[in-house]
Amino acid sequence: MLLPEVHLIDVKEMFQLLAQHYLEQGYHHLVYKPTPPIYHSYPCEEDRYWLFRADAQLSSRTASSTIDLTHPLPFSTLRKRKIKKAAQEHYIYKVDAAWDAYWNILEEVLASRHQTHAVHRLEEMLRLKRAFPDAIRLHTLHDKQDACIAGCVCFDCFPTCMCNTSQQRNKAGTMAPSTYSSKSSSNTTATPATAILILVSLRKNRVANSTKA
Repeated sequence: MLLPEVHLIDVKEMFQLLAQHYLEQGYHHLVYKPTPPIYHSYPCEEDRYWLFRADAQLSSRTASSTIDLTHPLPFSTLRKRKIKKAAQEHYIYKVDAAWDAYWNILEEVLASRHQTHAVHRLEEMLRLKRAFPDAIRLHTLHDKQDACIAGCVCFDCFPTCMCNTSQQRNKAGTMAPSTYSSKSSSNTTATPATAILILVSLRKNRVANSTKA
């Protein structure tokens, strides 16, 4: 995400300075993850151009989905049925009330379904929450016993809302950028600051859906 006044040659110099810095630190490999274009407030792909010129190798690519909230997708008949069922079950909706419980669910789902873990530890997320209290919100759903059974973390950073689901289903998809690797730089991973929505469903919901199916 670059300012409009930044030119192509400026980005080249940025990469050169970045490479020089990490070479001086003893690193020789850089893993670079471009910010997905949907997050750009102004079109820019200068970084991809210089990666090409540097003979960077594309090491991975993942699919993503985006919802334009000004033209929302309609709910399916099944989704409407589940919403009605949830209302009948008297689930309780809360905001910023169960970070510990939610993070346990998030880690469990990511580990069991995707063999990975959350980008941020709970302590890091709470630190971000304290730094940006109005921009980060945890929305959770609780059962009659007040146990957290599902939730999502929303980062309100842009006029447009972007989504990233931990289960790659329902209304949103994984917003994971492509990964490039280039020699003569660092072995650390540069992760872009992005607005994401992490959506998690409990095992209870999955079991219920499987039984119904």
